[in-house]
Amino acid sequence: MFEGVPQFWRQHQSLDALQEQGIELPEEESEDFWLPVRDALRRESAQEWIEMIERLSVPQLDLFRELLKENHRDAARTAGSLKIAQISIVAGLRRLSHPDRPPARVTRIDGPLYLYLFRRAEERDPFRRRLSYRDLGRMFGVSDKTAKRWEERIAEVGPPVDNRGRVLVEVLEQIVKPTPRRERGPP
Repeated sequence: MFEGVPQFWRQHQSLDALQEQGIELPEEESEDFWLPVRDALRRESAQEWIEMIERLSVPQLDLFRELLKENHRDAARTAGSLKIAQISIVAGLRRLSHPDRPPARVTRIDGPLYLYLFRRAEERDPFRRRLSYRDLGRMFGVSDKTAKRWEERIAEVGPPVDNRGRVLVEVLEQIVKPTPRRERGPP
């Protein structure tokens, strides 16, 4: 069954989901794997596809999104670009909000950048009073201790902006999440 299937699809064991939706997959290598899905895209309405997408598991959703991405132009010619755009957006959003998806850990790294730029503006204006860490923490939604640590790390690591004004993401990451230090204590 996997002979004519692209490599990405072979790695996943969830081709059955597309067959359950009424999409006949090729049995032989000579047949194109995209053709049955393309026919179903033409035949089914966007609303029916959205309902099918809601029932797919995370691996199945990944498979469908990859196939749609590989054949985007053909799909747009076959079913219409608006319909394919709707299906692609719904599949992407469903992938992000799927209940089986592990939660992503997101760390905001813009706080130290704003702190650095704010402190530079304070230095340039001789009449502006220097804000306390407490005020800075409130401004950026962190504690005063965190604002102070950011400023200390900026002094230690260097500014998060180069001479041309480009933001240095690596430096911001080091400021927010410094490399772990060795444990103190008996050797």
